[in-house]
Amino acid sequence: MKRAILLLTLFISVGIISSCNKDEIKDLKGKYTDLDAKLKQQQEDLKTYKALLDALNLKVSVNEIEQTTDGYVIKLSDGQQLVVKNGINGQAPVVTIGNNGNWFVDGNDTGKKAEAASPEITIGANGNWLINGVDTGKPAKGADGVSAPKITNVIHAGEEIIFLFDNGEQMKIPFYATPNVTQPMETVGVYMLCEGLMGDNNSEITYYNISTKVAERAYFKKINGYALGETANDLKRYGNKMYCVVSGIQGKKNSYLEVIDVSTGKSLKRIPFFDATTEFMPRYVAFHKNKAYVSSYDGKITRIDTASLKIELRTSVGGALEGLAISNNKLYVTNSDHPFHSGSKNTVTVVDIPSLTKMYDVEVGYNPVKIAATGNGDLLVVSWGNYGNLPAVLTRINSKTDDVVKSYPYSVGPFAVSGNTAYLTLDWGSSFKALDLTTDVLSSNFVTDGTSFSTAYGVTINPQNNDVYLADANGYGSNGNVFCFDKNGKKKFEFATAGLPQHAVFVYSYK
Repeated sequence: MKRAILLLTLFISVGIISSCNKDEIKDLKGKYTDLDAKLKQQQEDLKTYKALLDALNLKVSVNEIEQTTDGYVIKLSDGQQLVVKNGINGQAPVVTIGNNGNWFVDGNDTGKKAEAASPEITIGANGNWLINGVDTGKPAKGADGVSAPKITNVIHAGEEIIFLFDNGEQMKIPFYATPNVTQPMETVGVYMLCEGLMGDNNSEITYYNISTKVAERAYFKKINGYALGETANDLKRYGNKMYCVVSGIQGKKNSYLEVIDVSTGKSLKRIPFFDATTEFMPRYVAFHKNKAYVSSYDGKITRIDTASLKIELRTSVGGALEGLAISNNKLYVTNSDHPFHSGSKNTVTVVDIPSLTKMYDVEVGYNPVKIAATGNGDLLVVSWGNYGNLPAVLTRINSKTDDVVKSYPYSVGPFAVSGNTAYLTLDWGSSFKALDLTTDVLSSNFVTDGTSFSTAYGVTINPQNNDVYLADANGYGSNGNVFCFDKNGKKKFEFATAGLPQHAVFVYSYK
């Protein structure tokens, strides 16, 4: 009898479920489908994040980054393709560093100190994220559907890609844009661009072989059979090519962008920057998604395809344009007080990259000339003033809001940024110091072993090992020197160059 009652009860229960709760069951199925999708996305996020960690640990480099409508496709040198999604609803939180030195997310103190270098991010035995071995207390996979930090911004800074996450961390992976090439094992050579004396048409590239300790000061001319030109102003590497900006002299039709093979030093193409009536006078170059962007004194930005090496577009955005940098998918370019152009002389112009059109200006100090992206995506801008009543200043711009967030009363010449450290030549090259961008503390002297120099004229950071290369103009003469320091300010080696050395490009041996 009890068995019959039990069967009847079960029958009635099933009947009620099948007839009375069909809508509820449908709703439950929808919730299950949504939960299943979230769990699958969790798994994909974790796989992507783990792959990035593996890439960092296994010395794999980034070859290409393609932005999609809702995230990024990251192509690594080992053949992997990582698909990452933006944050919830595509809204990336604002990640900043507070006055107490902690990471802040959307204005909320995380309680975690911002490190001067990229933190080591791992998953602990308890399932929590660990930063530099310290338990964050945050589970790597939680019941709320958040399984891995979202990538909120990808910054291409020179020869490294910086990934910013919605929990405040960052990760740096080398970028070489060379298919089937892993991260370099070691640095074997250094190209050093030497500006030369104005009007003497004696710009050069010195090549230094690290193993043989031999420097060839006229290396470009030796390899190519002709001189580099007049007033070479910038040299940067992108993939297996390096791009040399030769400014020239107004009216001489000697302005070029020289594209050079890194492995051989052989010129691949000389792209003229003049027409029948005008010398454009190019100044600096930056890169984004297989395109080169060149600033020039005629107020225009030139976009060049790095595969075909053809000019795609030239568009006017400002005045006498100098330094440029790319952050948060925007291009920033300085408007100097050079008399070649009568436009703005105290602003940074923000440019929309896809359309290459001006968005707006950000007012900084008078005569801004140099700019670089920092580890968290901010921009540092060097303004030289008018050498009189308008002082030199170093300005910091938040690339999320494009507001000036800080000014430093420093007279800065050439400088370079690696992560959250800015290496500054100060007071017309007489001193060289490191500025901690998380604490705003300026070191008394970066060089710690007593090495002396005359006129600091250029700074380049080697992304392969974080060595710091300081170029010495030796009183602006016809001969220069370059000093290689480790990150602690101790000299590793030095070599002689042609006159006015300023920008380095590195040659690597690969796995």
